[in-house]
Amino acid sequence: MMTDITPWNGGQPEGYSAGLVMTPDAARALDEQVRACTKAVLREGTDYGPISGTDGKPTLWRPGAQKLLQWFGLGFTCERVEVEHDGGGRKHGITYKCTVARRLPDGSLDIKATCEGTADYDESKFFQTAEEVQRKAEYNERKWARQYGRVADPTKWKTRGEYRADWNAVMKRAQKRAIVGATADATGAGGLFSTDDDDDAPAPQDDAPAPQDDAPAWFEQALENALTFTDVEAGRRLYLEAVQAHRDGSCTRRQADHIQNRIKQRVQLLQAAAPVDVEDLAQAAHDGADDTDDPARRHRRLVGAVQGRMHALGFEISEDTRAERMAVLNPLARTSGIESTSDFDDTELRDILKALAGCDDQAALAGLLAVIADNGDTP
Repeated sequence: MMTDITPWNGGQPEGYSAGLVMTPDAARALDEQVRACTKAVLREGTDYGPISGTDGKPTLWRPGAQKLLQWFGLGFTCERVEVEHDGGGRKHGITYKCTVARRLPDGSLDIKATCEGTADYDESKFFQTAEEVQRKAEYNERKWARQYGRVADPTKWKTRGEYRADWNAVMKRAQKRAIVGATADATGAGGLFSTDDDDDAPAPQDDAPAPQDDAPAWFEQALENALTFTDVEAGRRLYLEAVQAHRDGSCTRRQADHIQNRIKQRVQLLQAAAPVDVEDLAQAAHDGADDTDDPARRHRRLVGAVQGRMHALGFEISEDTRAERMAVLNPLARTSGIESTSDFDDTELRDILKALAGCDDQAALAGLLAVIADNGDTP
């Protein structure tokens, strides 16, 4: 059976015409629009930021990806693909798949991009052996000891066990990688942003600095945690971690403040029926508070509370160590030149108690003092 064939005349098959979807001018206008929106709306340190080891472009973070999707009128779904387990049956890694699409008038979905994101306990940000944890803790403790002229305390590192992040943190990182990757592909933002994560740092050698996650990586994870923690104690730990992260250079002062403000807001929501003092996020900080009408008695109780808190942090309360203690208390009270705890007024003593309530150990206290010094809060 023969089928007639129409001779080709050098043209294109009927129904198809080669050509660009948009003109160069339109493409340039779209690119400029995305860049203008990025500059006008996305905030560095919240929606994107630099990460060492990448291609030099700012790295897109999850909040920025969600804003990009809003601009383009796109939606997304993020579904779990696989959960891996280790030899002991514990969850080890997880993979999510993000699909970015636009819903058409007929109700169907026009899929623009898909991307899978994986996270697991092979990454040092999620798991470190006890040896790695102790090595890092020893480095930090010796650093603080040298800085403040004291003897290093071996209990600060020898009692540490392995670090294993909550499974929820691993899940969120996998989701973030999938969402950011799919968003960059769907919106063409790959030319503006990098979607790379920070590389894991090697373990320290000898006297080399302990490994630290790159600043944006810490901030991004902390921001997610600040918006999702479910109890005040978790918020308190994250609040103190922000102080230490700024001191270690893991985040900027602005990022630490941003995290702490989000924690305060979250605590207020969690404790709407029974508000807590969100200024310290550690405890009620009413040590020594007294409703008595006797000012002298109230003052003595506040002085005793401060001395008790300092003793709990490892400071010897004696005449010989007064200068050492006052070097700590004056910055906390935003004063200078006061030579005795009893010389502070009641307001200053309460300020000191609030600050001390947020410090579990001398390392945290040193971090807080460094932040105060950096902020120029001391007179």
